[in-house]
Amino acid sequence: MKHITIAVLALGAGVALGLSEAQAKLRKHLLTPVEGRKGWYTTTGPVQFKVGEQIETDAGLPKGLAEAVEDLQCAQRESKAKAKAAEEAAKTEAAAKAAEEAQALADAVAKATEKA
Repeated sequence: MKHITIAVLALGAGVALGLSEAQAKLRKHLLTPVEGRKGWYTTTGPVQFKVGEQIETDAGLPKGLAEAVEDLQCAQRESKAKAKAAEEAAKTEAAAKAAEEAQALADAVAKATEKA
């Protein structure tokens, strides 16, 4: 299961993780590659991950650590929903502004017509 960290995550020894090459390179002294699984490692000591890092696990994380991660698919869906809501809000705001400008123009034309 793919996760994104939403808080600092500390894992102990013996945890199997799927990591990017960059992540593994930074922690190479604390990882042993899993034979036959490219990009997978077993921790040999305490390993920490910063907020926003993506990791993959076969098994779920212990409940105590579950609050530090979010399912990556859920995070992506939530991000798309927020983007869509922001887009809709921008459209609504633009429509309201256009209506306001149209009303101001109509008022100006009506005023000009009265004077003529």
